[in-house]
Amino acid sequence: MRPLLCALCLAFGCVAYDQDVLSVVEDLTPPADFSLPSSDGMPPKCSRQQNSAPQCRDPVEWVKTAAKTCCDLLGQQLTLAQFERPCWGMVPFGYGLVQFECCPSSVPIPTTSCEPKKLGGECLEDGIWKSRAAVVCGQSGRALTGPRSSGSCGVGRSTGIAFDCCSIPCVPSS
Repeated sequence: MRPLLCALCLAFGCVAYDQDVLSVVEDLTPPADFSLPSSDGMPPKCSRQQNSAPQCRDPVEWVKTAAKTCCDLLGQQLTLAQFERPCWGMVPFGYGLVQFECCPSSVPIPTTSCEPKKLGGECLEDGIWKSRAAVVCGQSGRALTGPRSSGSCGVGRSTGIAFDCCSIPCVPSS
């Protein structure tokens, strides 16, 4: 306690009390970390968030909502979205809850980058393929863009989907 008290007194020019004896603190060197700001001095860290809705939402909408929360409230970038509480009666398939991660952006200027992806291997409704693609994109904090069905296996059904997962940049407020 005494070294901290002495360092504070040195910084603020006060008088230190030691066992009920009043004494002036002489030249003391403050600790090396005394000049750091009140935070821990570490760069901002990622934070985990959660959002739920009374009704099911499409994974694409969840990703957009999570990205907006990260950007607007925290000034960070969406890096991960995990969907929970599947809604079986919704067409297309949806979720009632999303957990997501916001992290500081390493890119100072907002940019959009896209990664091409493919899913396939079974005959499913196009809406199910779109939902699966949106979940894949959300797992990397990206939004589904341009889904394209491939290999028709019936009306409104296909054996796969090609799509792009695109980052959602934060737009700096003016």
